[in-house]
Amino acid sequence: MSEQNEREERRADEKIEPSGELKLPEKEEGEKSALRRKVENFLYYSKWHLLAGIFLVVVGVVLILQMARRPEYDAYLLYAGPQNVHKTSQNGDFSPYETFLSSAKNYVRDYSGDGKIGLNFETLYTLSAEERQKAEEKIATLDGYSLNEGQLIENDRTLADDMMIGDYYVCLLSEANFRKYEDRLAPIAPYTNGSDEDYAFASDRGIYLSSTALAGKPGFDTLPDDTVICLRALAEFSGKISKKSLKAYENAEDFLRSLLAAG
Repeated sequence: MSEQNEREERRADEKIEPSGELKLPEKEEGEKSALRRKVENFLYYSKWHLLAGIFLVVVGVVLILQMARRPEYDAYLLYAGPQNVHKTSQNGDFSPYETFLSSAKNYVRDYSGDGKIGLNFETLYTLSAEERQKAEEKIATLDGYSLNEGQLIENDRTLADDMMIGDYYVCLLSEANFRKYEDRLAPIAPYTNGSDEDYAFASDRGIYLSSTALAGKPGFDTLPDDTVICLRALAEFSGKISKKSLKAYENAEDFLRSLLAAG
């Protein structure tokens, strides 16, 4: 076979155009077109599922990062009543909230074993009908002040949730709040270290803070005399309690004993 014939055969096989450009075989072009059509069909019919999947992955990554950054607390403490524990300082010193938090940390152990003491302290400004009347009388003497009704409603809702589920077991409640949620509290006697005669009991579910040594400690000394220290009972759902919830409750019990033993 002559050299010219060989070149002609190669040109026929490779589909070389007169311009000199290489043209893919028809079979390969067909496969590429079929693949493109499959991709286009997939995107057309499944694009919303794909976008939803991407969204869920992004949300999952964000949640994981947030959980990794969330501090681990050794104990939780809730105050709900007519004393507004401000988080801002009036004179440049520590705020009432910071003072209270620092004082309460003295009675928390390192339950997590991470070498740090972490206390989550939630304060809710709530008013009973009688407390509201007193607050309104006081506010009437001040210019430009009024009760934040929206915040009061929100705080009442948050308190209702906290007294049902969540991490806030050890509580400091106004007497009105104590009476309202008394049926959700645990008997207090097991945590008094056998010195019941030293305390003034609001009932078998709580002790007046004013009758404890804790009442003279920074932060605690700002609360009304009828504030009650108590423990929310461990809620059982379908008769099951997770190991995590049980451990958190045991930590709360130890925290309460430490508070009542304050000297």
